[in-house]
Parts: sequence; C-alpha cells; structure tokens
Amino acid sequence: MAEDRIGAGAVVAALKAVAPILVFVLVAAAYANTFGVPFLFDDAVAVERNPSIRQLWPLSVPLSPPPEGGTTTGRPVVNFSLALNYALSGEAVWSYHAFNLLIHAGAALALLGIMRRTLRSPALRPALGTAAGPLALAVAALWALHPLQTESVTGIAQRTESLCGLFYLLTLYFFILGTESPARRRWPVLAVAACLLGMGTKEVMVTAPLLVLLYDRTFVAGSFASAWRQRRGLHLALAATWVPLAWLVLGGGGTRGASAGLGLGVTWWSYLLKQCEALILYLRLSVWPHPLVLDYGTGVVTA
Repeated sequence: MAEDRIGAGAVVAALKAVAPILVFVLVAAAYANTFGVPFLFDDAVAVERNPSIRQLWPLSVPLSPPPEGGTTTGRPVVNFSLALNYALSGEAVWSYHAFNLLIHAGAALALLGIMRRTLRSPALRPALGTAAGPLALAVAALWALHPLQTESVTGIAQRTESLCGLFYLLTLYFFILGTESPARRRWPVLAVAACLLGMGTKEVMVTAPLLVLLYDRTFVAGSFASAWRQRRGLHLALAATWVPLAWLVLGGGGTRGASAGLGLGVTWWSYLLKQCEALILYLRLSVWPHPLVLDYGTGVVTA
C-alpha cells in the first residue's frame, strides 16, 4: 500500500512538472506555421498605418494610439506591445506572430494553474482532487488548441483578444495564489497590476473584478460577507481599475467608433441584435467548430 502511494505520488509530481512544458509545446506546434502570415484586415490600421508605434520613447507616443476607431483605439497596452514589435522587426511579421504565440501560451499556462488549484480547492477536492492534474492539463490543452482560437492568435490586430485574455486569467491566477499564501503580499499586488493592464487592453476586462469576487465567494471564502470581510482591500483595489477604463472609454467618445461600426451608420439596436446572433453562433462553434469563417462580411440584423 505504501509503495502504491509513493508510486502514485511520483506520477502526480512528474505530471505537475511536465504539464506546463507539454502545453507550451502543443501551442508552439499548432501555431508554428503562422509566422509567415502577412498583415490582414485590421492589421493595416493597427500596424502599417499606425504612426504611434514607430517609436518607444517618449512613452506617451506608443501609449497614445490613434483615435480613428481601429482596434488599438483606447487600448494603450495593445498599442505599446505593437510598438515593441516594430522596434524589434519593423514591418517584418515574424516578431508579431512570435509575440502572439507567447501570449496565447502564457494564457494557457495561467488557465492550467487556475484549473489545477480550483479542482484542489476545499469545495472540489473530495470529488476531483486526485484527478486535478490530468483534468487541468486536459482543459488547458483543449482551450489552447481549440480552432476558435485561430483568429486571435494568427491575426496580429486580434492581439486585443488574446492579450486581454492573458491579463484576465493572470488576475484570477494571482488572486488564487494570494489566498493560498496570504503572507506573500506580491500576489495581490500582481493581481491588481494584471487587472489594470487588462483594462488598458480591451473593455471586456470590466468583468474581471466581479469574477474574482464570485470566485472568492464560491471557492475560497464561502460567502460574499466572508469574502468582503477577509479581502475587502483587494476587491476595492481591483474595482478601482474601472476608473482608468472609464477614462479610456470616455476619451474615445464612449463608443468603439469604426471598429464596431457605430460610426458608420449602424445603430446601437442593430449592433445589439447582431451581437446576440454572434453569441449563439460562437456558443455553437465552441461545441462543434465547423464551419469556421475568417470574415463574416458586413451584414447586420435590422429587425
């Protein structure tokens, strides 16, 4: 019996050590053929015709993306990342794709950590704790290799999606680490920093502080009252990142301009109807990713 436990422990330890490497190798293998993909669609505005990424200093330049409604408008973190690529390779696409691959791999690794620790939380440990390692690896690998991820990794301007996803997952991951090691103050600080960077990446990051609170209530504290009592300061700090997000959104006129079509004669109601259609479509594609389409055209729902 003791030998069996030692053997099982060795397997778990080996899987824990190998899993991150395996996830990275899988992502690299899946997207290695993207390094030669040229600039497409929104890349023209985000990179080729974007003067703000032509220099890194002073920082106010790359942190001030053009206001004309491209994918970088109101998203200084994305714009700065593109400036780093331009400083490295100019308009040669390889560095942009390499950065996108690293972003996606980093997000997959963060998800691996989140899943492993969540499955071993007190709420799930009795049922799933012993299988936490394999299950976490399976979830992270499935998410990383899902065909729906193709555009956000291959399309350079679609970095807004993948980079926001990375900061979203890191915010939650650092929060979890902070609850496991409350004496180490760096984890809450890193959680707030990741949340702040996410707010400067894409507006959907607005839900991250709420998700962290829900996670705290469900898997850590057991109730909203307990979560608020134990980590009020952290939750307030995460919520405070809404302030710079509001400043960025209002600074862009409160809309996504041309990138959402609101500046091209599309009404907010038509936009909302189209988004409802898109949500159903992507929920279906997440289960069965066929057929996949790169560009769905410009049609909108009008009634």
